[in-house]
Amino acid sequence: MGLCRVPARHEVQRSVLLRTVAEATHYMKLTKEQVQKIAQLARLKLTPEEEERLTTQLTDILNYVDILKELDTKGVPETSQVTGLTNVTRPDEARGTLATPDELLDCSSLPKVDHQIRIKRIM
Repeated sequence: MGLCRVPARHEVQRSVLLRTVAEATHYMKLTKEQVQKIAQLARLKLTPEEEERLTTQLTDILNYVDILKELDTKGVPETSQVTGLTNVTRPDEARGTLATPDELLDCSSLPKVDHQIRIKRIM
């Protein structure tokens, strides 16, 4: 039930998907050191149990991707998303300002000189 139905024109490739990762013994196996390096790059602190579990899980994921690489995808259109949703953001529009520069200057309690706020000399 976990696999989705493959279209009839791809029935030959369907057998590739049905193989389990356990049967695919010629695929790679990550080492514990590689998982530690990945965790370091991701700034994750893993316990030895988590390292062991993730070594197996990441190996299974990479091996499954290798199995999927064997599928013939010629004639299958590229997909960036499958939900059918579209961009719902609105375009940017210039709006009028809420305050003029002089009104903003008037909000400051600091002294003003020639339409600028005067501050103490830094250097």
